[in-house]
Amino acid sequence: MHVLLSNSVDPEDQLFIDRSALGSAFDFWDGGIAINGSQDMLNWWAGLSNGSNSDQSGHTYFVRGEYNFGTGAGNAEGALGANDELNGTIGATFFDDDVATGDAMMFAIDGRGTMGPIGVGGEVAFLDENLTSTLWTSGDYGNISPDPGGSHPDGRLSFADNDDTTPFGVWASYLLNDEFEGAVRYDDLDNALNESVVSVVVNWYRSGSNAKWQAQWSDVDSDGEDGSTFQVGIVVGSTR
Repeated sequence: MHVLLSNSVDPEDQLFIDRSALGSAFDFWDGGIAINGSQDMLNWWAGLSNGSNSDQSGHTYFVRGEYNFGTGAGNAEGALGANDELNGTIGATFFDDDVATGDAMMFAIDGRGTMGPIGVGGEVAFLDENLTSTLWTSGDYGNISPDPGGSHPDGRLSFADNDDTTPFGVWASYLLNDEFEGAVRYDDLDNALNESVVSVVVNWYRSGSNAKWQAQWSDVDSDGEDGSTFQVGIVVGSTR
């Protein structure tokens, strides 16, 4: 589902080894139907799927619109291949998932852009309490939870809270030359443990974003236990 820019970018075009916390939470597949279209600088998507409650009644649906300025943000994160003009994309999404406790809803706003060697991006979501109780980062989110065997299975992080929340993330990058780009990202999950994640990455491009080495350090700050990880990755090939 094209819910956010961060959950929809192809893996080889990610600036960081992990998606953002929100992008990771919506990085999943579900059976359903979707349509999309474009008109001039506007793009739109709408979808209906089975939903998170499996074989029970109820569905998930979303609608999203994006506006491109300049040449738009393109398909990849970061400033590799960008020109000297200001280019970017801003979007807004309404998401609704039927769960046992009622409708689990989200309204989100996000954006991504470049200008010369500088890349920036950000996202903010307004989650109701029914959605926070079911929303987790995906299992490949760096396994950076400080409590992988307890309240955070498989190292995932939860958005759980007893009230409506407003998680957000921001990042910025700088392209040193055609081979090296560094970036920093801050994710605030706004959950019951007040968890936030700072990630720093350096990319060494060997043939654009489809072939690169990545080295990333991430640190979790929490009212519970803190934790950090260091990851090294290599990307070869293209998704499509």
